[in-house]
Amino acid sequence: MNPVYLFFAMLSGACLPLQAGMNAKVREGLGHGVLATVVNFIVGLLALLALTAVLISAGQAAMPTAEKARGMPWWAWLGGLLGAWMVATAAILAPKMGVTLLFASIVLGQLIVSMAADHWGWVGLNVKEISVPRILGVVLVALGVGLVAYGTK
Repeated sequence: MNPVYLFFAMLSGACLPLQAGMNAKVREGLGHGVLATVVNFIVGLLALLALTAVLISAGQAAMPTAEKARGMPWWAWLGGLLGAWMVATAAILAPKMGVTLLFASIVLGQLIVSMAADHWGWVGLNVKEISVPRILGVVLVALGVGLVAYGTK
């Protein structure tokens, strides 16, 4: 595996607990996790629109077309709902569980569904068979979640 890919994946992962804490503060200030999620997505949308404009003007991306959008499977549009669920859940649960237990649990859920998605090629992914080492890795993460939960007051 390319170490640069691993580095950027870890960097993205490192941002998530900070995002959860920031969104928890927005939730606290606005009084509801859904409002914090709306703010999160508005700020993210503005940043992505600015980046898109830069990429299009630099010739690195093309304007999307309605034809291409219609050619996508219907379920592809649900990714935004899953993102909203994730951000809202983290904003609500971070102060209740603590960020460590929250993200240990999130990672365990991600690994379980990721292994199934790889194995059966869900949502158009390439098939990667379930193996004993992969199962053991997930079991170790589950044990880690148990330890983190046990150590969380």
